[in-house]
Amino acid sequence: MGKRKNSTPHQRLCSANHLHRAWQQIYENGLQSDSKDTRGEVRAFKEDERSNIDRIYRQILNKKFAFKGNRGVTLGKKKRPIVLAPVESRVVQRAILDVLQDEPGIQKFLRSSGSYGAIKSFKDQEKGVPAAIKDIVQTIKDGATTYYKSDIASFFTKIPRGKVIDTIAGIVSDQDFLGILDHATNLEIDNILSIPEDKREFFDYRTVGTPQGCCLSPLLGNILLYEFDTEMNKNGIRCFRYLDDFIILGNGWKAVNSSFGKALEILKPLGLDIYRLNDGSDKAQSGNTNSLFQFLGVEFKGKNIRPSKKSRDKLLTTIEGMLKDCVQHDYSVGVYGSKEAKEQREHALVATLHAINSKLLGWGNQYYFCNEDAIWGSVDAEVDALLNTYLGRYSAKKEKGDTKFRRRMLGVHLVSESKRDPIIWDISKKSLLQNPPHSMKLGIGS
Repeated sequence: MGKRKNSTPHQRLCSANHLHRAWQQIYENGLQSDSKDTRGEVRAFKEDERSNIDRIYRQILNKKFAFKGNRGVTLGKKKRPIVLAPVESRVVQRAILDVLQDEPGIQKFLRSSGSYGAIKSFKDQEKGVPAAIKDIVQTIKDGATTYYKSDIASFFTKIPRGKVIDTIAGIVSDQDFLGILDHATNLEIDNILSIPEDKREFFDYRTVGTPQGCCLSPLLGNILLYEFDTEMNKNGIRCFRYLDDFIILGNGWKAVNSSFGKALEILKPLGLDIYRLNDGSDKAQSGNTNSLFQFLGVEFKGKNIRPSKKSRDKLLTTIEGMLKDCVQHDYSVGVYGSKEAKEQREHALVATLHAINSKLLGWGNQYYFCNEDAIWGSVDAEVDALLNTYLGRYSAKKEKGDTKFRRRMLGVHLVSESKRDPIIWDISKKSLLQNPPHSMKLGIGS
């Protein structure tokens, strides 16, 4: 269903078909998530998706939808502030994003020649990591000899949210739509008191910052940095930005260093800063484009392009963790519907191998553009070694259990552990027991 003629952004947001398409995107992404909780949430929403979407549709239509139940967490060594929103909130945020990306006035920000991250592709302009890597390679082939790469420090926590919303309001005049957009990017955190005091400011989005984990935040960042992308791609310099990561390519150190200084000048009025060489971090690097360097999870070395060592190591660590959980899990309980039984199914061998297969398929497809063929054989050999090690441990543990233990560990359902609600016959009266549960009322006479 296309854009309705003369319809407002809020009316398009209210479309049940539009919401359903947004949900499908959330569902597909959720199934690929590394978080077990996220996978469980999208599966639960899927069980009654029609009524769930209908409920959201009616709430938006009546201007009663509320973004509730948001949790703040801090992840990684640097304790990045991430917001975990309920599935229904993510569906609405995604639908808002889709409406905005279809607005002609917004599309100029999406078509910025230097921006590649979290932007949909157009027929005449590809976006995303593969497109960025392809254009970087072409720029080097065209003669760029020097690179300077860096990150915008604490990008999402410092985006002037109000400023960007005002920019959107100058393009989209629908107040109902702007109101829900404002709420979608200014989330209240339910567990704010459980977050360390020195991190709480990063979960307050009233003036500065946007929620990391919200699909709208990258769009706000791209709108904010439109001038940056435009100005940084002038005078023989190419600058490729993927959200807060960027790389400058040019002929010689003087040119790229001057361009880096220009980046500082553009970002300072926005309250943003970038990492510099020798500042104690490893975020900023510079060198010759013929030497080994990394950008967006990809390593460049001469004509070779391959997944970075960090990405390869993370893949193998994740797979080893999945196999370890499979082998170490407790498979001694077999009660239908219990929490333990559910966890057994998730960690069982069949489920684990299926998850590993999906992980490898997704990872491999992610780097389809890489050209160093030997790297794939190397990764496969390391995966084989992990499988051989842990399947050996699996076999040893399996032999110690009884038949039911082995079936649970394998992940093949035991019929004897199916749901049970047997009809009980009173032989003396030749009739069903009095007042049987509703599910037993089968209309059987005496």
